[in-house]
Amino acid sequence: MIRNLITLFFLLGLVFNAQGVEKEKVLHLSSSYSLPISFLTPDEYLLGPNDFSEDEETLHYDAEPDRGVNIRGTYCYAGGVRFTAPESLIILAVLFYLTDPADLAIVYIRDQRTELQPGPIIDSFRTNSGGQYVWKRANLPRPVIVPAGRDFWTTITVWHSANYYPLTLDLGPIVPTRGGFISIPTLETLWHQLTDPPFWTDRNWNIRAVVKWTGGTDIREGIKKGRGQLSFLPNPSRDGIEVNCLAKGEMVELRVYNHFGKLVYSERRKDGCFRLKELPAGVYLFRIKGKDFQEEKKLVIAR
Repeated sequence: MIRNLITLFFLLGLVFNAQGVEKEKVLHLSSSYSLPISFLTPDEYLLGPNDFSEDEETLHYDAEPDRGVNIRGTYCYAGGVRFTAPESLIILAVLFYLTDPADLAIVYIRDQRTELQPGPIIDSFRTNSGGQYVWKRANLPRPVIVPAGRDFWTTITVWHSANYYPLTLDLGPIVPTRGGFISIPTLETLWHQLTDPPFWTDRNWNIRAVVKWTGGTDIREGIKKGRGQLSFLPNPSRDGIEVNCLAKGEMVELRVYNHFGKLVYSERRKDGCFRLKELPAGVYLFRIKGKDFQEEKKLVIAR
């Protein structure tokens, strides 16, 4: 605890010079550059039509890459971006721009907590961190489903050599509470916006999420939600599960998707009562749809 406090005061102390007047950033930026395409190798990716299937889209807040980031003294930091799913989606990959190669890069998908702090880790994996002046695409080994209206964070932690600037920022300005968060190990797990002291940088990370829409509720279109009153007994479940919906005599359809986005169950009923058995352990998305409403919820099956 004392060590962490000392580190924090040291970093904040760098913000002022001996006269207490001029700010000095802990975060250092590389010099400006033009993008040298000749540095690309076959295992590295550009944002081009051939890198995406027809049903993939990219969520992002950033513009063109401008400067790489170096944290002197620690040589390790994490950059993060917070997204809100405009409709039910599956996260397929994370895109990020490297100004310089990193010694190690780990990608994290995190759940929601607050506007300023990410929640628990949903998944993490090590990715290729080689290359210079290049977009990298890190495909998730296990694609993640996110319901409409829910936040998720994509964060990348890098370890780098003294004179290298791996993760990259655009020209800004920052999209507040979304486009630019940073965390360094000496400050434990606390995240800051890039505009906060001692970073003082009004920019967004060049970090993007590649997603595929699942065809669920679209919060942008104002589709009615909640009328179905979808409920599970029990939740979490270990054996069979009963799914209930107040159908009021109309035909409703239940679809169940696993965490890969694969449809594993589909049935239509008028009474709104569905009984499922023998689903493997995992996280599932249940979607109920009627004539003029639809609703979806997650369910954890434990064994």
